Amino acid sequence: MKSIVTSFLALVLTIGATAQSYIPAVKLTAGKKYEVVTLVDGKMTQDAMGQTMEIPMNISTTSALSIIGASDKGYSTEYVANKVVLSMSAMGQDINYDSDKKEDREGQLGSSINKMIGATTKFTVDAKGNIIKESVVKPVEDKKEDDNSDMMGMMMKNLGLGNAGACPVFDLFTNVTEIKVGDSFVDSTSTKTPDDKTKTSTTYTLKEIKDGIAFFTFTGTIDIEKKVEQMGMEMNVTSNAKVNGDMQIDVATGLLVKKVSVSESTGSVDVQGMSIPTTGKVTSTISVK
Repeated sequence: MKSIVTSFLALVLTIGATAQSYIPAVKLTAGKKYEVVTLVDGKMTQDAMGQTMEIPMNISTTSALSIIGASDKGYSTEYVANKVVLSMSAMGQDINYDSDKKEDREGQLGSSINKMIGATTKFTVDAKGNIIKESVVKPVEDKKEDDNSDMMGMMMKNLGLGNAGACPVFDLFTNVTEIKVGDSFVDSTSTKTPDDKTKTSTTYTLKEIKDGIAFFTFTGTIDIEKKVEQMGMEMNVTSNAKVNGDMQIDVATGLLVKKVSVSESTGSVDVQGMSIPTTGKVTSTISVK
């Protein structure tokens, strides 16, 4: 399990025109519910002590997005994960989890992932479709003494479950007021704490607007330096990823319809005097209906 987590950390810390422009804005209806399905299909490679290990993985989550009400501040919203299915393989060991199966919920991974199923995150979305950070109320995180179980929990959080982000459907355009067909714009973020330095830069291009859908393509980079502690060990994770993909937005509601991104990363995990090179490729698909 430690070997799988070590390499996985470097990967996951690691979308005829009917209009001429698109103005980012959401128009939501109180009481409306949406199903959000996230699929992650990837493979990582790590080199350690002269050996190369490949780790394929497949993770799917099914969540419910509910529009509770509208006010002058925006739309009050709830987001909850209802189902998680996970499969991984490494060193001849298969790791599987299905939240619908009793035997999996009671197994080793269950202690870490079960608490994320049914946990509701509440937040408010402004008129431009961005989450008001001060409004986010996340599920209460239980502290576990078993670091081994917390490892998998941390990985799932990096995929947007548990006490991590609010919802992948929003915060698509943070600094743009109007986009013309054929135009491109850059969206960049930077966070810096003593244990985490992350920089992202993404260039979006509006290709066309057709049948009420705005079609975008994008390319970008994600650079991460992160320090984590697991099982009493300090790990320094670095990852540099190149990302590309496409995204579809419903013009009437401003909601994401589908986003597909492909990330290819290189990096390393430094632990106990060893530096373990890692590479990975992940395809992530988010669908809303």
